[in-house]
Amino acid sequence: MPIPHDGARTGRKGNEVTMEWISTKTLSAIILLIFFIPLVVWGPAWSILIVLIAAVGLALHEFYEMTLPDGRRDDKWLPIAIGVAFPLIFFLNPGSPDDLILALSVTLLVILAFGLFTHLHDEDLRGALSHMAILAFGIFYVGFLGSFVIALRGLEGEMQVRWLPFLFLVTWGGDTGAYFVGKYLGKRRIVPTISPNKTLEGFLGGFVFSVALSLIARGTFVQELSWGTAVWLGMGIGILGPIGDLVESMMKRGAAVKDTSTLIPGHGGLMDRTDSIFFVAPFVFFTAKVLSGSVL
Repeated sequence: MPIPHDGARTGRKGNEVTMEWISTKTLSAIILLIFFIPLVVWGPAWSILIVLIAAVGLALHEFYEMTLPDGRRDDKWLPIAIGVAFPLIFFLNPGSPDDLILALSVTLLVILAFGLFTHLHDEDLRGALSHMAILAFGIFYVGFLGSFVIALRGLEGEMQVRWLPFLFLVTWGGDTGAYFVGKYLGKRRIVPTISPNKTLEGFLGGFVFSVALSLIARGTFVQELSWGTAVWLGMGIGILGPIGDLVESMMKRGAAVKDTSTLIPGHGGLMDRTDSIFFVAPFVFFTAKVLSGSVL
């Protein structure tokens, strides 16, 4: 169900529509959390891998449906197949730079060859470059960056099974803090042409929430971290999360869509829920690698 415009949220009817939307959004979130929390906290690595492969496939489908022109949307299946292979590569080789470089190189070559093949008989090639760029970018943006989630789970050490709860708690907690602070205190818009509802107050609120949640996590279930590292991670997540959100908002504006799909009632598509994770997961992963003394 689409989110009502602010102008529509007036009077009794507007309030009823708003409450219905909030109820749908809350119910969807509760159902997802009931499934998601046990998976992330107690699930074996292979079960997280299966869910991530499915999520990457769905998110790539949303991405290509949003960005490819009508006559080119059937071209999405090969890059989707390539994209869902990245979680498996990360799972089997969580710390091998050679395998990742090889996978990215082969991906680029395959996409270029595929792009050439699809445009062989076109008389007008003005859209060929953007077409190949969209195919390649989707694999990198969703498949590659998203796969750092399973790479975090594959890290060795005492915190192995706790990195993912930390990642999602601080990232989504910061998003929630930004939403409520912006909703009730937000006045100064940051980038109205990209995301009219993003305010400076909301950004600062989300930043503070991210740092606070990182410190709370340090004091409870990730005590191996130093307090300074917890602040560093909270600050990084508090900055990169909103950037990831704005990048996706910019793509949606360019495609003239409000949500990437209607997969999750009240929330939009899968990409609408994971845009921050795409940017945050690599940052947390490389911080963890530095802490362990092993850097790619």
